[in-house]
Amino acid sequence: MQEVRLMMVGAGRAAESLHLPAAAMTAQVTTSVIADRNLERAREVARNYGVEQAVAGAEEGKAFADAAILALPHHLHARVARELLEAGLHVLVEKPLALTAAECAELGTIASERRLVLEVGMVRRRFPALRFVKRALERELLGGIRRVTLEEGMPFAWEVTSDFTFRRETGGGVLADSGIHVLDLLAWWFGELEPVAYSDDDMGGVEAESQFTLRLPSGAPVEVELSRTRELRNSIIIEGERGSLEAGLAFGGALRLDIGEAPLLIGQAQPHASEAGGDYQNVRELFIEQLENFRDSIRGTSSPLVDAKEAMVAVGLLERLRAMREPLELPWVTANTTRAA
Repeated sequence: MQEVRLMMVGAGRAAESLHLPAAAMTAQVTTSVIADRNLERAREVARNYGVEQAVAGAEEGKAFADAAILALPHHLHARVARELLEAGLHVLVEKPLALTAAECAELGTIASERRLVLEVGMVRRRFPALRFVKRALERELLGGIRRVTLEEGMPFAWEVTSDFTFRRETGGGVLADSGIHVLDLLAWWFGELEPVAYSDDDMGGVEAESQFTLRLPSGAPVEVELSRTRELRNSIIIEGERGSLEAGLAFGGALRLDIGEAPLLIGQAQPHASEAGGDYQNVRELFIEQLENFRDSIRGTSSPLVDAKEAMVAVGLLERLRAMREPLELPWVTANTTRAA
């Protein structure tokens, strides 16, 4: 079969550590061009991976490719994906697909009309422990769900090559970064969710601390806490009528199932391997799986794990949460305000 010529759009940490190594190990896929506004950076990464072409933008690179992976600052996803789809390229976009549900819908329509593949990189859906959660819920292993709590937090340690994740105008902040993964997983696991309350510590920049509550159709609460500054539990706990299930959120996270008299521990926890910039070997295997799925979807023998319609659900939840934002109660701020009064 003919190889898929791939353009890597964005030469940052995610491209260098995850997408390009995966492409190098994926059959019938060749990275033909790397595009980045920092042309020297694009050339350096291209040399490191034996890629012949390096250009300063996706517009210049589209002539060398059949498909593209977008690993750009969040605010650029919708615009660049639209340009590439309109140029006839298949597109795999790193999460989030866009920053509004309307943009997600527009991109999905363009892809559908042009019969192009538009896939969204929600790689956590491929984590073994999180797949088990999906199966357990589909089989109603826990019975009716009574309560869900999820915590994800650690001091920020990703080795950035730009400052976009710390700027409001580029779509930075913990909710659109790791939080979009959480919202996607919750929607995938539970289906319909109703936002109830949201608060964060944004004081004019971007939020590093975020708390929100969603509600299942049954009325059961889903309580979430996210942090870029503190080590949290980094797991989801689902409490049901028959027992409870806890799953670690990192790759290699452990599972604990409590049904009946004795708890069952499944798997070995490997906390924060990817987030802390450690050994990506196992996580890279999932990026290979994701790229194989993208390749096969282009050939018509598979379909995207996450398409625009599914991606739109998480982005829609994000929009609704932000619309009900309240300031997060911070003890040191409250104490200072009280003393000033």
